[in-house]
Formats: sequence, structure tokens, C-alpha cells
Amino acid sequence: MFATPQRVIALLLTYVLVMQTLAPPAFAAPKPGFAFAWPNSHISEKPKMDQPPAAAVTVPPVQPAPQNFSVVLTPLSTAFSGHAGIEHHQPLRKLVVSANSPNGMPNNFESLDADGTHRPYSNVAGLSGGLKIATARDDGTGMSLGGFAPGELFSGTGVPGVIARIAADGATVQNPWVTLPDETGLDGGLFIDRTGVFGGDLIVVTATGGVWRITSAGVATRIASLDTPLEGVTTVPNDVANYGPWAGKILVGAKTQNAIYAIGSSN
Repeated sequence: MFATPQRVIALLLTYVLVMQTLAPPAFAAPKPGFAFAWPNSHISEKPKMDQPPAAAVTVPPVQPAPQNFSVVLTPLSTAFSGHAGIEHHQPLRKLVVSANSPNGMPNNFESLDADGTHRPYSNVAGLSGGLKIATARDDGTGMSLGGFAPGELFSGTGVPGVIARIAADGATVQNPWVTLPDETGLDGGLFIDRTGVFGGDLIVVTATGGVWRITSAGVATRIASLDTPLEGVTTVPNDVANYGPWAGKILVGAKTQNAIYAIGSSN
């Protein structure tokens, strides 16, 4: 039996009323900017161009991770008098310093305990000026690369061009050990090469711009003359990846020029 047209219309109206009652408000009235697509449909409402852009997300600044180089600085309460040079003394496992400048009395050199206690190192006394020092270390064969005994100490003497050599126990002193030929300047820094680039020699720079290599046998060679006061010296390993243009060079400070010079082994 077929339904009459009147019955079909009545059923359709009833269905529409039920759907309006059950449908969510979001389906009935989408808000501006709301995109909705029926399944299997490609039709959606695009956001209006006059809507304000969404607020930018604030990214917190990246905080670098704290670095720990395992270095602990311990202040010392003991008094220091006229100290100028400082080095590590490998056999003693202490610092050694040049003290009591400018007159060097009652002694020129001291060792320092971990608590800062000062102890005389050698009987050397009376050398004038702020003496710079260098000490040798065992580089794996019982000697330094250049043949110096671990703990041997080298220092200026307050006399231009004159270098003293002191045994590791401080008991034996050679003064002068080396006199640099035609050198008129006081020492401005000493350093024993540990890179091998300069043969493990003692490197000495002076107040008149001289840069010298001295072998363990006491043979001195001038490798540069910079005509400016020099102070502070070190050597850099021949590792270009880590040290760039300074690799394999002597670095020395020129204090009146606020500059650092890099000097090669062929200079």
C-alpha cells in the first residue's frame, strides 16, 4: 500500500523537526573563521581576511648549560711581598715564585704550600728586579723534551741577557748559566717548550724585543728581534684545527703596543 502525498509530507516535516532538536549548535551556526568540512567533501569555510592574526608564540631564550672545568679557586690569606714570576714545580707538586723584588732580600725564590705557607727555595738572594721564571717538567721519558731535568728552574738575574739555572732541589745554582750575545734587555718572560716544535728549548723574550731559543746545553740562538718591550711567552702545539694561524708558533706579548706576536720556528 503506497503512502499518500499528505502522509509523505507529514513524515518529512517530523524528521526535520527532530533533526533540528538533536543537531549541535556548532552545526546549526558556525562562527566566522571556523572551518568545517563534511566527510568526503572538499568544501570548507575559509577564515576572513579582516580577522586579527593569532598571537605570536613567545620562545624563551636558550640558557647555555653551566660549564664545569673542575677548577676550584682557593683564596690564600698569607702575605705576598714583591712577587713577580710564578710556575709549577713538578717534583715538589707546589708553586714556586720569585719574591721580594726589587732587592731580592732575604731570598729571591719561594715555594708555596697548598695553604699558602711560604718556604725558601734555594739560597739565591740579592738578584734585583721582578724576575720571571720557568721550570722543566717530565714529558714522559724522565726528562723534558729538550733534555732538562724535571724541576730545574730558570730565571733572569737583573743583569741584561744573563740567565741563571737552579737545580730541582734548589741546592745548586749556575749564575750565569747563559749570557745572550749582544742582548741589552732584561728578561721579559721565560718558557720551556713542551710542544716539540721548538725542540723543547727554553724560550726567552726581553725588554728590548729579543726572542731567543736556548738548548739544555746552553746554546743560545736569537730567532727574532721585534724592537719593542716583550713580556709573557708561551708556545702553541702545531694543531691547526684547534689553534688556527697560531698553531706551531711562539706567542709573546708586546705590552706597549697592546699586541701579541706569533713567531714561527723558521724566523
